[in-house]
Amino acid sequence: MQFTRVLDTYEFGAEPEDDGQAEPVDREYWEKKTRPESLAVVESINSLIPKDRDTPRVTYNKYHIVLGTSGYNFCWFYPRSAVSPCQMHVKVEADKRQEIIERLEEDGIDADNQGRNSIRLRLTLKDIDDHKDRISELIKGAEEWSQR
Repeated sequence: MQFTRVLDTYEFGAEPEDDGQAEPVDREYWEKKTRPESLAVVESINSLIPKDRDTPRVTYNKYHIVLGTSGYNFCWFYPRSAVSPCQMHVKVEADKRQEIIERLEEDGIDADNQGRNSIRLRLTLKDIDDHKDRISELIKGAEEWSQR
């Protein structure tokens, strides 16, 4: 017996990072919970969304911070209180994921696969400043893909 996939019904909007535990909180909660450098990473990434796109939407949840625009959410942040790099997951097109990871790693950015169509990065403000063009390109692509 052989099995053949006839229809793949997976859609972009399924968000494995949001496994039903998205308990809303506010920015003040995160200011008390994490280092200021981690929240500065979130703000810096938010500022990289092209100005000609929709207004960025930052959602503060108990276990993560989410970034989106009028499309689906495309970026999740997992700030920690003890470590400086802020872990970030970005949704990207599955067929471009490996190429994107390789380009990020060539620039010295810690990146790897996360789930079916996401990349996990560990970023500091210095990483964003040093590689602004590369990270901006990643965020722009993720935001555009979230609109499809």
